[in-house]
Amino acid sequence: SASFFTSWLLFAAFYYILAFLHGDLGEEHLPDKQEEFQWIPCIFGIDGFSSCFLFSLETQHTIGYGTRSITTSCPDVMFIVSVQCVFGLLVQALLVGLIFSKLSRPRMRTKTVMFSQCAVVNQRNRKLCLIFRIGDLRDDNFILGTQITAKILRRQITEEGEIFQDMQMLKVKPNTAQEPCIFFVWPLEVVHVIDQDSPFYELSAAELAKEKFELLAIMEGTSETSSMAFQAKTSYLPTEIYWGHRFESMTLYRRDTHKYQVNFAAFHSTYEVDTPLCSAKELDAYFTEKEEEKRQLEKTKSANGSSVDLRHRYCMLERVLRLNNLRIS
Repeated sequence: SASFFTSWLLFAAFYYILAFLHGDLGEEHLPDKQEEFQWIPCIFGIDGFSSCFLFSLETQHTIGYGTRSITTSCPDVMFIVSVQCVFGLLVQALLVGLIFSKLSRPRMRTKTVMFSQCAVVNQRNRKLCLIFRIGDLRDDNFILGTQITAKILRRQITEEGEIFQDMQMLKVKPNTAQEPCIFFVWPLEVVHVIDQDSPFYELSAAELAKEKFELLAIMEGTSETSSMAFQAKTSYLPTEIYWGHRFESMTLYRRDTHKYQVNFAAFHSTYEVDTPLCSAKELDAYFTEKEEEKRQLEKTKSANGSSVDLRHRYCMLERVLRLNNLRIS
């Protein structure tokens, strides 16, 4: 409303100045004496600043009561009227855009983004991984610039006995730091590899269930329709992290339509898989030991093979010498 009043007052001042310079505000040129003196003003029905303000309001919003109108006597007024018409349209378009952006704030957009009710821990490529799902229920509106982060919140005690809440970032895949824009079309499985940098590296299945922490999952993105950023988040407690489980597949191929379809009915479903119950540190040590035993076995086989090859050559040479001796005799 302030922008409208400002524009009305601004153009009313222009009209008042032009009418004053043209002499329309003189006593003999006022509206009630214009016919007597045959005076043609710039704007009919102008006798002061209040009438200029009403003419400005009527012009900008195309009201047109019929008592105030311009003439061809003042080209300057004609130019100002045309400028005010264009300016009024720009102001209205700007205000409509602002009101629309305020009313269409993506608060409801976060409700269409869903997280899995639980997280799972299973083995992928000989590594223990913590996995949770993120899905979008809307298929007609993409999420642009998706950013996914995971944090672990837990209580820590310093050497001096001070208790504080520690929040630690977790490395997840897909990595939005290296890939700033993820094409969020189908549900994603966010994977945290439990390696040496992970806070879960030394925790086994039994120890993880006894820990006190909260895993925060946050997704930020931009709505395609309103181009406004929004944030969706959830959290997982240790009792909501299932060790030795795997998410069911959600992608189905429809032979009748020859298209892939996402089955959201299986979004939260998991099933048990064979997973070591030891910690990731112990699992890495086990595989390292196995690799070392494999190398030692290969070295032993290669050494045995070389000794057998030498014996075979010696026997062949001895046979050749015997044949030569027989021929000479």
